[in-house]
Amino acid sequence: MTVTTKFLIKVDLDLKPSSSTCHCFATLKGASFCAILHQVEWSVRRKFVKFVHQQLRIKENNGIILFVKVRPRRDEYYIDKMWNELVSNALKQSLHLEKMMWNLSTLGGALSAMGDFIDEFVNRALEVSLKQRRIAQLLGDPVLISRCNMYIALSLAQKKNFPIAIAIIRQEYRNARKIDCQLLMNCAQGLLQKIMYMRKKNDVCGVKGNK
Repeated sequence: MTVTTKFLIKVDLDLKPSSSTCHCFATLKGASFCAILHQVEWSVRRKFVKFVHQQLRIKENNGIILFVKVRPRRDEYYIDKMWNELVSNALKQSLHLEKMMWNLSTLGGALSAMGDFIDEFVNRALEVSLKQRRIAQLLGDPVLISRCNMYIALSLAQKKNFPIAIAIIRQEYRNARKIDCQLLMNCAQGLLQKIMYMRKKNDVCGVKGNK
């Protein structure tokens, strides 16, 4: 058969996505879709093409390009506006808390660094760490909560409360092992070394002061 002209026919099928009477090829690649079509018996395809020619009054020597678009029925979907509002508010609150957390983290890091040299910054760093822990508890993130506890331990070490600070760090290291978080284990080990150094330095300074 000689093909002289090709006609583009668009067909919109308003089908239910979950209907057992229809076949959805939306997730198939083009090659897979064509392979499935080729499995249909030639007689069936030929009858379909002939039917289209007759209905649209197209000559049989004219080719047909069939574009099939399957769309779901609108009544199959229901938008729960109240639930959408609740989820949106929860997401906004979570993003706001995360923003506060990282802003406080930057401020707390600066205050803690200054606390190594000036005592008045230590209390401010401790206050920031306590605020961070409250936010971490609201977020429900155990890793963030553990990190905040270690920040608090560092502030306590700067206030010369070494036994409590070391106990907190060791407890957080055990927690990190339970949840298998290498980041927390590394943080705990690093902070423990720093606090040990701070305690040793404090002991040396105390001995020199007594002399």
